[in-house]
Amino acid sequence: DGILLEASGSDCLLYNYESANLKLGTAGTERLRIESSGNIVTTDTVGHLLLGANTPRTFNSHNGRLQVTGTTYSHSTVSIINNEANGNGAYLFLGKQRSGAVGGSTAIQANDIIGELRFPAGDGTDMENYAAQIMVRADQNASSNNTSGYIDFYTTRQNGSSEHKMRMTQNS
Repeated sequence: DGILLEASGSDCLLYNYESANLKLGTAGTERLRIESSGNIVTTDTVGHLLLGANTPRTFNSHNGRLQVTGTTYSHSTVSIINNEANGNGAYLFLGKQRSGAVGGSTAIQANDIIGELRFPAGDGTDMENYAAQIMVRADQNASSNNTSGYIDFYTTRQNGSSEHKMRMTQNS
Protein backbone atom coordinates (compact mmCIF):
# COMPACT_ATOMS: atom_id res chain seq x y z
CA ASP A 1 0.00 0.00 0.00
CA GLY A 2 1.01 3.61 -0.45
CA ILE A 3 3.35 5.19 -2.98
CA LEU A 4 7.02 4.91 -3.71
CA LEU A 5 9.18 7.72 -5.06
CA GLU A 6 12.78 6.65 -5.32
CA ALA A 7 15.99 7.27 -7.20
CA SER A 8 17.57 4.02 -8.34
CA GLY A 9 20.84 4.67 -10.15
CA SER A 10 19.94 7.12 -12.91
CA ASP A 11 16.27 6.00 -12.91
CA CYS A 12 13.45 7.73 -11.07
CA LEU A 13 10.78 5.32 -9.85
CA LEU A 14 7.21 6.34 -9.08
CA TYR A 15 4.82 3.59 -8.04
CA ASN A 16 1.25 3.69 -6.77
CA TYR A 17 0.76 0.50 -4.78
CA GLU A 18 -2.94 1.26 -4.33
CA SER A 19 -5.51 -0.06 -6.79
CA ALA A 20 -6.10 3.48 -8.07
CA ASN A 21 -5.04 5.90 -10.80
CA LEU A 22 -1.68 7.67 -11.06
CA LYS A 23 -2.30 11.30 -12.07
CA LEU A 24 0.30 13.73 -13.40
CA GLY A 25 -0.27 17.43 -13.85
CA THR A 26 1.17 20.84 -14.53
CA ALA A 27 -0.03 24.34 -13.59
CA GLY A 28 -2.44 22.81 -11.08
CA THR A 29 -4.25 20.79 -13.76
CA GLU A 30 -4.24 17.06 -14.43
CA ARG A 31 -2.61 16.39 -17.83
CA LEU A 32 -2.00 12.63 -17.94
CA ARG A 33 -3.44 9.68 -16.08
CA ILE A 34 -2.31 6.07 -15.86
CA GLU A 35 -5.44 4.26 -14.79
CA SER A 36 -5.25 1.32 -12.38
CA SER A 37 -6.12 -0.89 -15.39
CA GLY A 38 -2.96 0.32 -17.19
CA ASN A 39 -4.75 2.58 -19.70
CA ILE A 40 -2.99 5.88 -20.45
CA VAL A 41 -5.38 8.82 -20.75
CA THR A 42 -4.67 12.46 -21.58
CA THR A 43 -7.01 14.77 -19.78
CA ASP A 44 -6.18 18.23 -21.14
CA THR A 45 -8.63 19.97 -23.46
CA VAL A 46 -6.60 19.16 -26.58
CA GLY A 47 -5.81 15.57 -25.57
CA HIS A 48 -2.80 14.90 -27.80
CA LEU A 49 -0.69 11.83 -27.10
CA LEU A 50 2.65 12.48 -28.76
CA LEU A 51 5.32 9.80 -28.97
CA GLY A 52 8.71 11.04 -30.16
CA ALA A 53 7.74 14.72 -30.47
CA ASN A 54 6.91 17.68 -28.23
CA THR A 55 4.58 19.47 -30.63
CA PRO A 56 1.72 18.02 -32.69
CA ARG A 57 2.15 18.22 -36.46
CA THR A 58 -0.67 19.13 -38.84
CA PHE A 59 -1.24 17.08 -42.01
CA ASN A 60 -3.76 18.18 -44.63
CA SER A 61 -5.38 20.50 -42.04
CA HIS A 62 -5.70 17.61 -39.54
CA ASN A 63 -4.01 17.69 -36.15
CA GLY A 64 -4.09 14.03 -35.04
CA ARG A 65 -4.65 13.23 -31.37
CA LEU A 66 -2.17 10.32 -31.53
CA GLN A 67 1.11 10.97 -33.30
CA VAL A 68 4.19 8.76 -33.49
CA THR A 69 7.31 10.31 -35.00
CA GLY A 70 10.97 9.35 -35.07
CA THR A 71 14.31 9.76 -36.80
CA THR A 72 14.62 6.08 -37.76
CA TYR A 73 12.10 3.75 -39.38
CA SER A 74 11.91 1.64 -36.23
CA HIS A 75 11.11 4.72 -34.10
CA SER A 76 8.32 5.76 -36.49
CA THR A 77 6.64 2.37 -36.90
CA VAL A 78 3.47 1.22 -35.16
CA SER A 79 2.97 -2.53 -34.74
CA ILE A 80 -0.28 -4.22 -33.80
CA ILE A 81 0.29 -7.89 -32.98
CA ASN A 82 -2.11 -10.52 -31.67
CA ASN A 83 -0.33 -13.29 -29.75
CA GLU A 84 -3.39 -15.44 -28.96
CA ALA A 85 -3.08 -19.19 -29.47
CA ASN A 86 -5.99 -19.26 -31.95
CA GLY A 87 -7.00 -18.07 -35.43
CA ASN A 88 -7.83 -14.46 -34.49
CA GLY A 89 -5.81 -11.67 -36.13
CA ALA A 90 -4.91 -8.12 -35.18
CA TYR A 91 -7.38 -5.39 -36.11
CA LEU A 92 -7.37 -1.70 -36.98
CA PHE A 93 -10.83 -0.12 -37.09
CA LEU A 94 -11.73 3.13 -38.85
CA GLY A 95 -15.35 3.99 -38.12
CA LYS A 96 -17.97 6.69 -38.67
CA GLN A 97 -21.35 7.55 -37.14
CA ARG A 98 -23.31 10.81 -37.25
CA SER A 99 -24.64 11.52 -33.71
CA GLY A 100 -22.00 14.14 -32.89
CA ALA A 101 -21.38 12.46 -29.52
CA VAL A 102 -18.85 9.89 -28.34
CA GLY A 103 -20.54 6.50 -28.05
CA GLY A 104 -23.34 7.30 -30.50
CA SER A 105 -24.40 5.10 -33.40
CA THR A 106 -26.47 7.35 -35.68
CA ALA A 107 -26.73 5.98 -39.23
CA ILE A 108 -24.34 7.20 -41.89
CA GLN A 109 -25.59 8.71 -45.15
CA ALA A 110 -24.75 8.00 -48.80
CA ASN A 111 -21.24 9.20 -49.75
CA ASP A 112 -20.11 9.77 -46.13
CA ILE A 113 -16.40 9.06 -45.74
CA ILE A 114 -16.13 6.11 -43.36
CA GLY A 115 -12.34 5.96 -43.33
CA GLU A 116 -9.36 7.15 -45.32
CA LEU A 117 -5.69 6.33 -45.54
CA ARG A 118 -3.48 9.13 -46.85
CA PHE A 119 0.21 8.91 -47.58
CA PRO A 120 1.68 12.42 -47.13
CA ALA A 121 5.24 13.04 -48.30
CA GLY A 122 7.67 15.90 -47.81
CA ASP A 123 7.90 18.09 -50.91
CA GLY A 124 10.56 20.52 -49.65
CA THR A 125 7.90 22.97 -48.46
CA ASP A 126 5.66 20.98 -46.11
CA MET A 127 3.86 17.66 -45.85
CA GLU A 128 0.43 18.86 -46.93
CA ASN A 129 0.38 16.82 -50.15
CA TYR A 130 0.15 13.06 -50.47
CA ALA A 131 1.34 10.52 -53.01
CA ALA A 132 -1.70 8.25 -52.72
CA GLN A 133 -4.90 7.68 -50.76
CA ILE A 134 -7.44 4.92 -50.13
CA MET A 135 -10.94 6.08 -49.22
CA VAL A 136 -13.98 4.11 -48.05
CA ARG A 137 -17.41 5.72 -48.45
CA ALA A 138 -20.99 4.71 -47.78
CA ASP A 139 -22.71 3.53 -50.95
CA GLN A 140 -26.16 4.51 -49.69
CA ASN A 141 -27.91 5.62 -46.51
CA ALA A 142 -27.34 3.02 -43.79
CA SER A 143 -30.24 1.23 -42.14
CA SER A 144 -30.47 -1.41 -39.41
CA ASN A 145 -27.56 -3.86 -40.00
CA ASN A 146 -27.06 -2.60 -43.59
CA THR A 147 -24.01 -0.46 -44.29
CA SER A 148 -22.92 -1.01 -47.89
CA GLY A 149 -19.91 0.88 -49.16
CA TYR A 150 -17.17 1.19 -51.76
CA ILE A 151 -13.40 1.71 -51.81
CA ASP A 152 -11.67 4.29 -54.01
CA PHE A 153 -7.95 4.25 -54.80
CA TYR A 154 -6.10 7.41 -55.84
CA THR A 155 -2.54 8.27 -56.84
CA THR A 156 -1.04 11.72 -57.31
CA ARG A 157 0.33 12.96 -60.61
CA GLN A 158 3.65 14.79 -60.99
CA ASN A 159 1.71 18.09 -61.06
CA GLY A 160 0.30 17.38 -57.58
CA SER A 161 -3.29 16.63 -58.58
CA SER A 162 -4.93 13.50 -57.19
CA GLU A 163 -6.29 11.06 -59.77
CA HIS A 164 -8.92 8.39 -59.19
CA LYS A 165 -7.54 4.99 -60.32
CA MET A 166 -10.01 2.35 -59.25
CA ARG A 167 -13.29 1.78 -57.40
CA MET A 168 -14.34 -1.47 -55.74
CA THR A 169 -18.06 -1.73 -55.02
CA GLN A 170 -20.22 -4.42 -53.46
CA ASN A 171 -20.71 -5.97 -56.92
CA SER A 172 -17.18 -5.66 -58.35
